[in-house]
Parts: sequence; C-alpha cells; structure tokens
Amino acid sequence: MIRNSIKILLVAAASVALWGCQTPPQGANQAGNMAPLPEAKARYVVFFTPWSSRLEAGGKTVVTVAAHKIIRDGHVRVTVIGYTDPRGTIDQDKKLSADRANAVANALVDNGVDRSLIEVKFVGSAGYVSDSVEGRRAVIAVNNM
Repeated sequence: MIRNSIKILLVAAASVALWGCQTPPQGANQAGNMAPLPEAKARYVVFFTPWSSRLEAGGKTVVTVAAHKIIRDGHVRVTVIGYTDPRGTIDQDKKLSADRANAVANALVDNGVDRSLIEVKFVGSAGYVSDSVEGRRAVIAVNNM
C-alpha cells in the first residue's frame, strides 16, 4: 500500500515536472525570432505532446493552480498564447497553436475563471525555442486590470 502511494506520488511529480511549470522554459523569451510574451505579474506554462492539443495530467494541474490564483487575486486579465514547433505547415502550426490555446482557455473556464477575462492568441511556431518540448506549449499570462 505504501509502495503504491509512493509510486503514485512520484508519477504525479514527474508529470508536473515534464508537462507543466510556472515559469517559461530557459531561453523562451530571448531576442531573435521569438514571439514576445506579454508583460505579466504571473506566468504559467503548459506543455503538450507532439501534434496534440489534449491537456495531460501535469497540464491540468498547472491550469488548476493558475485558475485558483486568478480567482483568488481577482481584478486580473488573462492572456493564453498557443505555440507549436515548426514541423507542420504554417496553416497546420497556426491551427494547432490555436487548439492548444483554446484547450487551456476552456480548462481555465472549467475551473471557474470568467471567460470575459481571457484573451486567446496563437502564434504557430513563432515562439519556437529548440528541438524539444519547449516549442509545444501554451503560456498563461496573468496581468493586473
């Protein structure tokens, strides 16, 4: 029983570490061809598997944490920006980044965030960082109103 509990805890911790974090990945907003992130008092990053806009367990955890903070703080504006890696066509990348941003925005609403506070943007592969999970993300930027 204790072994199973420890295994579950380790899997949960690993999934949060791999698929969601509260800060942008290293180099995610450096100069160059990166899409600029909006100024924010808090940022949350949700990572996705290749060619997917489905929220995994770690991503759902990040969204839940962000939603609770947004609700608790009040008087905020939220921008969700979807990104992809450059493996698809421009149209495919834009659609996938839109699907990712909308999946995160819908999850925020499902967690109690007022839809009127959320702006959704998608940039395709404009925010691509490197050949890693960092390009496959959605960023939740929380701003004061």
